[in-house]
Amino acid sequence: MTFSRLKKLEFHDHLDGSLRPLTVWEEAQKNGVNIACLTGETHPTPESTEKWLKSAAASRNLNSFLEKFALTTAVLQTEESLFRAARETVHDWHAVNTVYGETRFAPENHTAGGLSEERAVEAVAAGLKAGSAETGVRTGLILCAMRQNCRSRKTAELCLKRQDLVCGFDLAGPERGFPVTLHEEAFRLLREAGFRGITCHAGEDANEKAVSLAVEAGALRVGHAAVFADQPLRERLRERLIECCLTSNEATRAVSDIRCHPVKTFFADGIPFLLCCDDRLMCNTDLNREYARAADAFGWDESVFIEMNRRAVDFAFGLTDDEKTRLKAEIGESVPSDANL
Repeated sequence: MTFSRLKKLEFHDHLDGSLRPLTVWEEAQKNGVNIACLTGETHPTPESTEKWLKSAAASRNLNSFLEKFALTTAVLQTEESLFRAARETVHDWHAVNTVYGETRFAPENHTAGGLSEERAVEAVAAGLKAGSAETGVRTGLILCAMRQNCRSRKTAELCLKRQDLVCGFDLAGPERGFPVTLHEEAFRLLREAGFRGITCHAGEDANEKAVSLAVEAGALRVGHAAVFADQPLRERLRERLIECCLTSNEATRAVSDIRCHPVKTFFADGIPFLLCCDDRLMCNTDLNREYARAADAFGWDESVFIEMNRRAVDFAFGLTDDEKTRLKAEIGESVPSDANL
């Protein structure tokens, strides 16, 4: 089964985890980033650096996986590099027939070269706009706050200030030791302002309690949620969407094998979900591969993926109601009459 012709959505795609390998190498040379120091390689080459980044897929746990981002974040410290990464992201989405995509990044991680967080946001937004104009792919931008830091309120304020560029807020980073409750002020600020685009990493490296806390904080979508939730939580998740990242969850050992992934229970229980890539570079994947792996693991046919995308449209942060209606029709042009999700 081939999935290249299916029109797709992408909701969970980290900018600094989805760079092209050559872009990492070239931006490192341009901006004086010491690859050897960050990777431990004696004589790094473009090929060896790509191999080192993709070795994240063999990580022992989430924290080990996240260590690879030291390099990709280091090369994204200028407006030019952020613009390039965002523009290339849209072209990479287009290459696998993604018709709407949201990328996310943490502005607080891109100020080492003197950029303000707001300038970093403007650079990424400009790259997305350029890529969209060149490909026709519609885009959205989500700002991440990092769990281990104390800047989530600042990130929430930036989301509200730049709603002309930003459609969503996310809480990312290591889960253990940094629960959602540490960032309640940021979530409350967004809720009180009526900001709808709230997502949250939860259940990637913790139990169902983390998912429950994300829901209570106001998340309309939950990133990963790779846990087998109890019945009360499953009922609450039916009103939300799971951003499901199969290969990533296998890489971080959130699941031992994707055939055991709880997404099959989401499907059975009617919980909305969307297959996403998370980190295309680190996981050496794209949406076509994610769909193929799910089809192989769960026996799903094409109709499942079409209807999955149609349902997900309602949870897109960066689209108007009219745009959602048109996009549903566009995705559903070839939906079989017996599609069931």
